[in-house]
Amino acid sequence: MDTTKDQVLTSDGKRIQTYYYSTSWGKSASGKEVWETDREVDYLQSCMQQDGGKNKTLRLSEEKQFREFIAKKTDAAYDKDSKWYRWWIRINAKQLSASIDNALQQCYATDPNKILMQRQDGTYHSAALSSVGTVRGIRVEKRGESGIVTKLVVIGSKSVVLVCSQYNIRKVLAAGQQITAHLTKGTAKLSLLPSAAFYIDTIKEKGETIFELHGGGFGHGTGMSQTGAAVMAQKGKNYRQILSFYFDGCELSAK
Repeated sequence: MDTTKDQVLTSDGKRIQTYYYSTSWGKSASGKEVWETDREVDYLQSCMQQDGGKNKTLRLSEEKQFREFIAKKTDAAYDKDSKWYRWWIRINAKQLSASIDNALQQCYATDPNKILMQRQDGTYHSAALSSVGTVRGIRVEKRGESGIVTKLVVIGSKSVVLVCSQYNIRKVLAAGQQITAHLTKGTAKLSLLPSAAFYIDTIKEKGETIFELHGGGFGHGTGMSQTGAAVMAQKGKNYRQILSFYFDGCELSAK
């Protein structure tokens, strides 16, 4: 469109990286949460995905609040009508055990500091994994302010592993399998969790352990939600208002 021709988004006079993703779970994640940077990315801040969202403070880093938020399905969210707004996935522990080692080894090879083995004293260190063994449990170790899981513990019969970063967590729990996501409307086959905004229930079914993940959103969660931006436009917001909402404090400048 000629309306936006030769315009770029800038922060402090410098062009920014305009990250985007498919659908939010009712809140966005900060760049620091998603990319695990040492410092905050000023224009990528976590906020509620609704009118006046920047003025609302809901800390979804607390497990109880996050569970309630996912179950509530906030009606005010821009993304609320998307099929990806809420989803759930069942992961069989036996099937996960058969393929998780390879996924962990791939993540370790990419960044050894994001896959940590537990020592006998309970502390963690970077070390190559031979095998987790039979997966006995998984638990959320840490959430970001937006609710995304940033640290996950995998408890195996041979090893206990701390998985760091939202991308690694999404990859490891899918473990190279085609998992079925049950959506608000229909289902989808994926080889990566839709997002890291989920909680875990462990259930026993016919003598087997099942990990049931309840979550929301599709993508890493920082920057602009494509679904949300489309809804804002339908509500009459112009491109300047939309970009201002998703990229905090940025300005449109000529190239």
